[in-house]
Amino acid sequence: MKTKSKSRAHFDFAWLGYLGFLGLLGFLSEPLRVLRIATLFCLFFLAPYRKNFRFFFQVVYYALGQIVAVCRVRGKLPGPGRYAQKTRYSLPFEGFWTVAGGGIDKENSHSWNVFNQRYAYDFFVKDENQITHKHDGKALEDYYSFGKVILAPADGMVIKAKDGIRDSPELGSVDLRARIFHGNFVVIRHAKGEYSHLAHFKKGSIAVKEGDKVKRGQIIGLCGNSGHSYEPHLHFHLQDRANFYFAIGLPVEFSDFVLKKQGQVQKVKSGYILKGQLVMRNSFSAGPA
Repeated sequence: MKTKSKSRAHFDFAWLGYLGFLGLLGFLSEPLRVLRIATLFCLFFLAPYRKNFRFFFQVVYYALGQIVAVCRVRGKLPGPGRYAQKTRYSLPFEGFWTVAGGGIDKENSHSWNVFNQRYAYDFFVKDENQITHKHDGKALEDYYSFGKVILAPADGMVIKAKDGIRDSPELGSVDLRARIFHGNFVVIRHAKGEYSHLAHFKKGSIAVKEGDKVKRGQIIGLCGNSGHSYEPHLHFHLQDRANFYFAIGLPVEFSDFVLKKQGQVQKVKSGYILKGQLVMRNSFSAGPA
C-alpha cells in the first residue's frame, strides 16, 4: 500500500523584508514618523544567512547600526556641497593606484545605499594591462597590492586598531568565516566628527596602536586581504563616528595628488576622485594637516 507524503508549504521569511520599505515613509513625512520602526522588517532579508551565525550576527548588527545612524541625522545625509570638510587628506599610499570603486554620486559610489560607505573607495595596484596580479593570481603574493605600504592620510590619533585576522586564501570569494567585515583595520580621528577608516590590512602588519598620534604620510600597516575581501586591496572611507557600524559616511576631497589619464599626468591641488582613475599621492607638497 502506497502512502502519500504530505508536503508542507514553505514560507520564505525573506519576503517580510519588503515591509521594511514602509519605514522610508517615516523619514519623508514627519506625521508618519511612527512608521520608521517598520525599517526593522528589513532584517528579514537576512533569513537565508541565518545558518552562518557569525556572518548573520554581523549583518544584523550592521543593519541596526545603520538604522540608528540615519535616525541620528534625521535622514539628512551629508554630501558634496552639504558638508564642510575640516581636514586636508592625502591619498594613503605611495605610487599609482587605481580607484577600483568609489565616487561622489550614485553611479560611481562604492555602496550608495550603505550609508557609512556611500563615499568609500577601494584601491588596487594594476599593471599596464590593467591586471591586478602576476602569474595565475592563485597566491596572495601574486597580487601587486599585497604587502604595499599604507600611510596615514592626515595627522590624528588612532582610535581603533585591529590585527590578527587572517589574509583569506579564498581569492575571488568573500571569507564568510572572518570575524569582522573589514578585517584588520585602523580608525584615526582627525577632527571632531571626522574619522578615517582604512581596512583589509595584512595580518600582523599594523604598525600603530590605539592612542598613538600619527602624522600625515606615516606608515600604519601593509595592504592585505583580511575580512570580506575578494582580493588584496585597500578600503578607505571617512566617517562621522569612530564606530564603523553606527557611523555615517562623509564625502572626502583629497589634496595634492597626481592624476594620470591616457598617459598624461595632471597635478591636482584639491578634488574628488572617481572610479577608474589612476591616482598617486604628491608627497612633496602634502604639508601639515
